[in-house]
Amino acid sequence: MFSMKSVSLILCFFLIGCSAHSSFNNNQEGNEFDSIVDSAERGDVDAQRKLGFLYAKGGGGVEPNHKKAMVWYKKSAEQGDSRAQFSLGWMYSKQKALESSKQAAYWYKKSAEQGHSSALNNLGSLHEGGKGVPQNFNMAATYYRKAAEKGNSVAQRNLGRLFGEGIGVPFDNKQSATWYRKSAEQGDLVAQYRLGDMYKDGEGVPKDPIEAYAWLSVAAANGGNSSVVRARNVAGDYILSYFSYDEFSKAQDLAAEYFKGIFPDG
Repeated sequence: MFSMKSVSLILCFFLIGCSAHSSFNNNQEGNEFDSIVDSAERGDVDAQRKLGFLYAKGGGGVEPNHKKAMVWYKKSAEQGDSRAQFSLGWMYSKQKALESSKQAAYWYKKSAEQGHSSALNNLGSLHEGGKGVPQNFNMAATYYRKAAEKGNSVAQRNLGRLFGEGIGVPFDNKQSATWYRKSAEQGDLVAQYRLGDMYKDGEGVPKDPIEAYAWLSVAAANGGNSSVVRARNVAGDYILSYFSYDEFSKAQDLAAEYFKGIFPDG
């Protein structure tokens, strides 16, 4: 058995080891940060963007500082980095002033011109809402489509919504369902719920309670939005009232298949 003295020595060595390990990690993080700062100050576009990110998010021994983040994002953005342009646009979009919205639109457009899908989507959102740019539903639909065709799930959902409401594009429930499905298959919760609802009511797709229940179940399992989950429960209970045992079993199997395909590690 260990004596109290030996236990104290072991504990002491353990604490010293932990302290040394923590100190090593802190020093390592400090060295990495200093290296990024040095590269950024010498004009390295990637380092400038990384430094902007560190100041925007904090971590790694760096305190969040949005002013510094915007300074470094802008330096990188002015050198043409599309990711920095997008991030700078995003930071401007979170500010309330009209001039900030205009700056957000300016930098989103710079990034979008290089094909950045999230910038294309967000630029579409600004045009739809008339923030920083004149409201223009046709332009909103154009930008959403460009982003959607690049695989951006949020843009696919937004485009599905526009087709379903006839905003900026002709009303077309089939197109709406197509884009909602593309988004849903990438894990978008709202698109999953909306697609399930369309199958329930036969909007843009053949009425199919099994497909409806499967997508509504995937949306509920995806979670995170209580209003969507409540809506799914109401719709799901309605569908269940019409199911036979075999249909219910088939719907559950299909939901599990969809969920596993979308969230293989879920």
